[in-house]
Amino acid sequence: MGRITKETKIQDDKYHYFIPEKNGKYREEIKEGGYASISSTIYEYYNDGNLKTRTHLSQGNISDQIQFVYKNNQIEKLFYLDTWGKNKNDLKPVEVIFKYKFDKQKNWTEIIKNVDGKDLYRWLREIEYYK
Repeated sequence: MGRITKETKIQDDKYHYFIPEKNGKYREEIKEGGYASISSTIYEYYNDGNLKTRTHLSQGNISDQIQFVYKNNQIEKLFYLDTWGKNKNDLKPVEVIFKYKFDKQKNWTEIIKNVDGKDLYRWLREIEYYK
């Protein structure tokens, strides 16, 4: 199955400006910028094709990571780790749990998003079936 496993963004340390000329053409001006950077996103999948982890790296270090847990092809739980501005010893993933209610056709009609033990979001869906 063809799935994206990694995408990388490389930025040089230059700013590129395209200046319109009177004749309708553009000329490019290149100015020195702040710093070069490389960021990557790595995707891992379960054997059934569902996304297992998404890891974002900046300058070779993990900046955030999401790990997915599925039940009956629905996201049951995920763990989100954000490292931005945090000490490595203080890192703790946020646990997000999704609670579903289904109709007789096994389509979800309600999802509750629980973050670290608190119900924060609720999605309702009303489905009308043809008879």
